[in-house]
Amino acid sequence: MKSVNGNGVSIGSCIGNAFVYQNKIDLDAESKIVFEEAVQKLTSKFQLQIEDFNNNNRNEEAEVLDAYILILQDPEITGQITAENQSSVKEIYNIFESSANILASMEDEYFKQRAEDIISVGKHLINTMQEKEIKVELNENSVLVAEDLTPADTSSMNMANVIGIVLRDGGPTSHAVIVAKNLGI
Repeated sequence: MKSVNGNGVSIGSCIGNAFVYQNKIDLDAESKIVFEEAVQKLTSKFQLQIEDFNNNNRNEEAEVLDAYILILQDPEITGQITAENQSSVKEIYNIFESSANILASMEDEYFKQRAEDIISVGKHLINTMQEKEIKVELNENSVLVAEDLTPADTSSMNMANVIGIVLRDGGPTSHAVIVAKNLGI
């Protein structure tokens, strides 16, 4: 058994089976669709998730995905995509990573959290370009362990089976905390 210490941001405690979620991307895998097509597909996916969140009284999570759509349309990011690099997952991810690093370098905790959003959107976009669908099967009484979680990550999970969340990154204003509080986790 391994014991981990951290800062609690939600009231409560639990005992369950750990499920380690890794949102890794493979920058060596080729893209199957170009940037613009991936943005359209991912935007449609986010819009469906937003509708589902709003129908299930998860409005704050829906707002996060609205912000993700704005990130996908941000001219600071999209303006760097050219005909030459629109199929390069490495170059496109580097654009997202560079934008995130600018925010992460700021002293303000809010901006550091938004840097994580840009990285998350970049990862989801790369998976979309590679036409990879991430499926997560959680058993009952799962304690979800991850570096960070976003509403886009948790939207494909059966969160009814999650009794606790442990994160390496993030803070009191991270989206994982919003998810946990909204779901009573």
